[in-house]
Amino acid sequence: MATLYGRAADNYVLWEYQKQFASDSNISFNDLDHALFQQVTIEHIFAQTPAITFPAAGFDDGDEYAASNNMVGNLTLLEHREPNLQQQADNKPPTDKARDVYPRSRIPDVQSLSQSINAHGFSKQCIDARTAAFQTFALKRWA
Repeated sequence: MATLYGRAADNYVLWEYQKQFASDSNISFNDLDHALFQQVTIEHIFAQTPAITFPAAGFDDGDEYAASNNMVGNLTLLEHREPNLQQQADNKPPTDKARDVYPRSRIPDVQSLSQSINAHGFSKQCIDARTAAFQTFALKRWA
């Protein structure tokens, strides 16, 4: 599994992914913006504490949800200072985050997530697809 949470380098690894994501998507992103880098932290798209009744969103039960929670496909970066979008997103379902919080982020992946979730929702299958895309990026970037 491609888990990515709880290590000191997680923000850096996801920042590197933002650079590639922005480039691939023709989105303007200043990866040298140190102030923005200092404002971000790891965001769980599906909250660490489930707010759904199973089965739902492609999860059969709480164990399956927990197993997917720290997979890189369920993670992105989000500002936690000036403004504190992380606090505003805390424990909300992905659809609420996409509608109310993610559109205000300066992080390319979060902006794209907002549009995608608003159009199609978010599920375990989305986590799996995002994880596979990240693994492809990581192999190209660091192999």
